[in-house]
Amino acid sequence: MTHQPGHRRAVNTPLGVIVISVYAWRIDEDHLVSAPPNAVGVAGPRDARLDDQGNPTGYAHRHQFRMYDDDNILYVTGTLFWNGESEPAEEFAYAPLRDYGTPGLGCVLVRYTGRPDWDCG
Repeated sequence: MTHQPGHRRAVNTPLGVIVISVYAWRIDEDHLVSAPPNAVGVAGPRDARLDDQGNPTGYAHRHQFRMYDDDNILYVTGTLFWNGESEPAEEFAYAPLRDYGTPGLGCVLVRYTGRPDWDCG
């Protein structure tokens, strides 16, 4: 995965400088339980700030999303996390689909609960 400028920031830690993403996402529910493997707990991107349980942490904002395939079948529900403005940048809203939904699940649409203006696909 590639990150465009502005999607990462450097943070000083006792162990040195690390680079983290200013957005993250996590899959909270897999609606295709009959199709292994279960996607619950999958989080990204690779440089997201995660706690010891693999959950995004330290992000100012969050919002629920759902991803669908081209037959409008609901595959997963998840949460987008981001820093910055109260509404996510378009690149952040598209990220769950770009990072995992399309390549990992074959999804073509991400919808945001109560925010159709954020939907991407």
